[in-house]
Amino acid sequence: MHRLLFLFRPARVLPLVAVCLMAVSALAVSPPAPGKIAKWVDPLPTFVGNRVDGTQPLTVTMKEFQQEVLPASFYQGLPAPYNAGTFVWGYEINDGARVYGPHYPGFTVEAQRGVPTTMTYVNDLVNPYLQSVLKVDQTLHWADPLMEMGSREPYSGPVPTVVHLHGGEVPSALDGGPDA
Repeated sequence: MHRLLFLFRPARVLPLVAVCLMAVSALAVSPPAPGKIAKWVDPLPTFVGNRVDGTQPLTVTMKEFQQEVLPASFYQGLPAPYNAGTFVWGYEINDGARVYGPHYPGFTVEAQRGVPTTMTYVNDLVNPYLQSVLKVDQTLHWADPLMEMGSREPYSGPVPTVVHLHGGEVPSALDGGPDA
């Protein structure tokens, strides 16, 4: 459990366009040619309306889900399940009375100075689709839940995650990173 003092904004785990193109390339479908994805068609997602009261205990679950992050026209010609949106990893927040999400971008948890915020994180990225199409570069420093650093075998364990805080009053050693 983490106690946060100021503001929490979950970070995106993957670059979404790259994930979408990787998912499409896993099919027998060619990814769109550069410049073929229409620009400035849909408004950018914002944090407006995605605020959660941080003065009560929260359960934050990391999940895989599908969401349209590119213009709707991009998904129209794709076969199921890819026509339902891009596979993304994001957050769902439960405050005991309401469930927020899952949604991309994540939510802003509004905490108050001097009032402890308790968050329980649950990694529900169990055998996600994206793990089958995205490979882990084990030569980079990363969260290593199976303690296999340096292994030459392809990684097949659980999706390693590191949650970090934005805007909090914490020492830099606690500001995210693979060893957090």
